[in-house]
Formats: sequence, C-alpha cells, structure tokens
Amino acid sequence: MFKIENLFYCPVKSLSFNESNSFKIIKNKGIENDRIFAFVQNQELHEIQHIIQNPQSRTLYNFLTLKNTPDVNKVNFI
Repeated sequence: MFKIENLFYCPVKSLSFNESNSFKIIKNKGIENDRIFAFVQNQELHEIQHIIQNPQSRTLYNFLTLKNTPDVNKVNFI
C-alpha cells in the first residue's frame, strides 16, 4: 500500500514546484494551474508555433528545465 505524503504542482513547466494540501482536478485537462507557463530555449517564432500546434513533437529540450539548466533552481518563481 502506498501513502501520498506531499502534493506538488508546477505552474512553470519543469520549474518552480509548489506544495499544496489539495488540488482541483479538471476533467480531460489535469491539475488546475499546473504547467500554465513555459520558457522556450533558443527557438525561432516559427519553431515555437510548430511546438504549440503539434504538442506531440515537444521534448523537454524545447523548454528551460531544471534538468537541462540546473542554475535556474536558484530562482524563486513564486
């Protein structure tokens, strides 16, 4: 048996994890306010438009993340 001890959501994709006591789940969408913003890395406007129109083509390397840019962990996004 598993026990959930902490809940986190991420308003900025792959950055700025925030703890919460509860979540509002939106059907066919997910957690309210989770990943509502993202920072793209070195992308031209046409590349950004392609990512938006073709979400299946996205990778973490299209975005600024803690994984590929660990220094952003020093920034408080709240």
